[in-house]
Amino acid sequence: MIGKIKSRFNNDSWDLLSSTVGAFLARSLGAVGQFLFTVYLGRTLGAEGSGVYMLALSTSVAGSVLGRAGLDLTLVRFTSISFLKNDYRQLKNNFQKTILLGTSFSLIIVGVIFVLSPWLCREILNNESLIEPLRWMSLSILPFSVLNIIAEGLRGIKKILYANLVQATFLPIFNILYFSIFLHYGLETQGAIYSYFASCVTSVLIGLFFWFKVTASQQGSTQKNPLLSLSEILKVSLPTLWITLMGMASGLAETFIMGLYHSPKDVGVFSAAVRLSLLISFVLVATNSFLGHKFAQLEKGNYLKTEKLAQLGTKIMVLSALPLILLYLIFPSYILSIYGPEFKAGAVTLVILTLGQAYHVFTGSADLLLLMGGHEKSLQKITTFAVIVNIICGFILVPSLGATGAAIATIAGIITSKTLSLIISRRKTKVSTIPWTSGQE
Repeated sequence: MIGKIKSRFNNDSWDLLSSTVGAFLARSLGAVGQFLFTVYLGRTLGAEGSGVYMLALSTSVAGSVLGRAGLDLTLVRFTSISFLKNDYRQLKNNFQKTILLGTSFSLIIVGVIFVLSPWLCREILNNESLIEPLRWMSLSILPFSVLNIIAEGLRGIKKILYANLVQATFLPIFNILYFSIFLHYGLETQGAIYSYFASCVTSVLIGLFFWFKVTASQQGSTQKNPLLSLSEILKVSLPTLWITLMGMASGLAETFIMGLYHSPKDVGVFSAAVRLSLLISFVLVATNSFLGHKFAQLEKGNYLKTEKLAQLGTKIMVLSALPLILLYLIFPSYILSIYGPEFKAGAVTLVILTLGQAYHVFTGSADLLLLMGGHEKSLQKITTFAVIVNIICGFILVPSLGATGAAIATIAGIITSKTLSLIISRRKTKVSTIPWTSGQE
């Protein structure tokens, strides 16, 4: 049966379809695990304990973004190119140096947060009870950074399933297991923090096992191509870091602005609508797990093959996301009522955000094409401009329109970013991600 289906696709198309399904299943399992852990945490620690944990976790995740310094996405690009050339000497060099840089930067961030925790909690957060949780959670920055770098390295050598298991699946599953053990010994909030650190370390060890299993015996080309230096790797990774930071800023901007002008209840309703809308682009993340590797291997002049693959990816995303889009547009109040009756007030917000995420999916992976094609500086400018549009619209619309204004500001940023990415990627790569169009016209 599978053989008959496979015969209808060429190798790249079949790899894209099968990798997307595998990535989607692995990430779905991770999402279920994360949901179960969140419920377990809430029922065990209550609202206050969960709040302490989540605040410490948010700081740790943000610190990890700085610690990785864009190295994880840079490694996909370099590793994919080396893998295509069968140059395992270069591939291993890139992996080792990226791990070295990521470890060094992450240790610096850990030290800064560990030392500044008392000041941050007293002066900024106005809550001294967060000092110890924040300090201990900061230790997770290092293993969380490393596991993401390893996962992207695995993605670069076409081990898409391994990459998604390391990056999205193992962490929440081990988190539940370790938290149960620590609870048995009477450790609650502290135990949740310990379990997260232990889960990160376990995921790193499994990721390293996968990496050495695949690469240890590979010799590849005997050509002695010049090895990339640390500075050459950083030259690419730092613009990528800026793109990642702008993405974080865009995701947090409207929630922060809502908090300035409206009640916590309004912020809660808006946040619920945002979380639901982000599920639409879940399939985009899964599909990009494969496309990033292929885009990085793009050889100049091979435009048609890349364009067909990019457009097939867009079609898969649209078909996968369409049921959820229609569900949100037709039954927004009912969907929001899952959180409780008071969340029905966010129906219009959910509809607006759904339209923005639909545009995100329907336009495909033009931004990824720019990043993996060596045009990260162009994407850096696009992302920065989109965040500025997002924030300006937020401050103009949120005071009078509330969550509706925040939703409009959010999709203004999405439309700006995706439209400019489409135009610039088509101009620079001669590839269109929109089906039934061509970038070579």
